Amino acid sequence: MALPAATALGDVAVAESAPSLLDELAGFDTPRFGESRAALLRAYHRTRRFGLVARRRGRIAGYLIARDNVDGLQVGPFVAEEAGIARALFDEARRRAGAASLTVGVPAPNAEAAAFYAELGFAPRASCQRMVRGTPGGEGRPGEVWGIASGAAG
Repeated sequence: MALPAATALGDVAVAESAPSLLDELAGFDTPRFGESRAALLRAYHRTRRFGLVARRRGRIAGYLIARDNVDGLQVGPFVAEEAGIARALFDEARRRAGAASLTVGVPAPNAEAAAFYAELGFAPRASCQRMVRGTPGGEGRPGEVWGIASGAAG
């Protein structure tokens, strides 16, 4: 399943994220993830290697944060309204990462994301199963979550 090339998205601009965008990013993220991750976004933004934001017609259509980890770079959180926007963000992340190894935590409900990463040569690695007792947070829009922050943080 090939996703549209980033160049086909003439109305989408990908740029470096900035601390001044954190409230806007949190507003974009909350309905997609299902609950507020504003504090997590602030913390990850402070420790990021780079952060990217995609805008379409002036409004946020996706974002990605990449942080250093023991294997290279951890991509996530990573949220995009649609596959073409996800590709535009990830293409730019790969360009910026250079030769660094990339790791992405793919949420199980987003089969399109898993297929996308497999197409690029990514392979599953041992993982843990998340378990919840009680009522979990909001449902969100898991098809728009292309990479989680970490198994512990979502």
